[in-house]
Amino acid sequence: MGTSLWYSFSTMVFAHREPVVSNLARFVVITWCFVVLILTESYTASFSSILTVQQLQKNISDVNQLLKNGDTVGYQTASFVYGILRQLGFQDEKLKDL
Repeated sequence: MGTSLWYSFSTMVFAHREPVVSNLARFVVITWCFVVLILTESYTASFSSILTVQQLQKNISDVNQLLKNGDTVGYQTASFVYGILRQLGFQDEKLKDL
């Protein structure tokens, strides 16, 4: 069993070019490849989500803060949101239809 585990590990690191004869060894190599694939993909997904979540942190917590800062606000074309934003006090030059 130890030899099978060592062979599966060393196959990933070194290029031995040794044929896999035993069915148990083939099973271990295939299992090891899937484990390495899953670990790699899991790490990549976790790292990507960490970076994405940091970029998606909202800086604005209230519509009144947007109005006070004079920020530009986007709304969907032909939407009722335009009327609401105008009632709140946004100027036309600060509203952008998307």
